[in-house]
Amino acid sequence: MADPAKRHCPCEGSGAAARAREELRHYLDDVLACGHLVPQAVQDAALVVVSELLVNALRHSCGPCTLDLGWAQGGVEIDVTDANPHRPRPRVPDPNGSERGWGWPLVRRLTTGVAIRQDTLGAGRHPYGAPWSARPTAPHPPRR
Repeated sequence: MADPAKRHCPCEGSGAAARAREELRHYLDDVLACGHLVPQAVQDAALVVVSELLVNALRHSCGPCTLDLGWAQGGVEIDVTDANPHRPRPRVPDPNGSERGWGWPLVRRLTTGVAIRQDTLGAGRHPYGAPWSARPTAPHPPRR
């Protein structure tokens, strides 16, 4: 069984999140065409994760963002890279009406893991800030 080719997508401007979701849908079609099984719940989680990471990257960065998709160890890997030189920091969600701070817990809940890597300038390296890497999984039942 072959693995699908990696995908790279620059994401800027109006409609960037929608284009990124469309890119992910095409990538998932490639994954399925290669014979890999991706449950619908994982596909749905991946779409939410791409949206959340990309919207945050666009909101908190002053430059270009990119989306990279890959397949490794039986799962979809999502990397979102932005031009912000500072590491992202999670915010505490406000249950009293604020819309901010909910994305990080949501992404962590929908993935097997999230990593933030600080990139450095050097030969062949992109001058971007912090790539977010995530690997979507089926949503877990609520904890009690």
